[in-house]
Amino acid sequence: MSLSEFFPDAYLDLRRMARNQFQRGHADHTLQSTELVHETFIRLVETGAVFPNRAYFFGAAAQTMRRILLDHVKRRGAGKRFGGQQRVNFEDVELSCLEDPIRVLALEQVLERLEAFDARLCRVVELIVFAGCTTQEVADLLDMGESTVRSHWTIAKKWLSRELKNTIQ
Repeated sequence: MSLSEFFPDAYLDLRRMARNQFQRGHADHTLQSTELVHETFIRLVETGAVFPNRAYFFGAAAQTMRRILLDHVKRRGAGKRFGGQQRVNFEDVELSCLEDPIRVLALEQVLERLEAFDARLCRVVELIVFAGCTTQEVADLLDMGESTVRSHWTIAKKWLSRELKNTIQ
């Protein structure tokens, strides 16, 4: 299914995903949810990807949103402030993903390592943290049981917490 066929039905879900991101973030964030959805669409169109199913589409959308948010943080000059490093706990990042640019950059680093370690765990994290999906929604999207998603989520949180402690000390 091409993106142009799939997008109209998924637009409201993407808006919800974007709103979830900004509800977790800091109030002075300059990127708007509509802008995030539209930028996601543009980037997905540019890839020319064909999405075989809903799960693949939302996985790609969550990953694209994650990259857009990271790019936005980098444009705001967060990279220049990385010198004042501090320890970052994954639970803090999960609850306020956009609040602190340093946390966003640290999370991006460990998510890249998680994807190399276990891509499925990374998809679960992306859908929960960046897309704002519930464990049931993730289960439906990834065609797995909700208890499996909860188990993956628990494993991923522990893995990410350990990696974040090692990333920023």
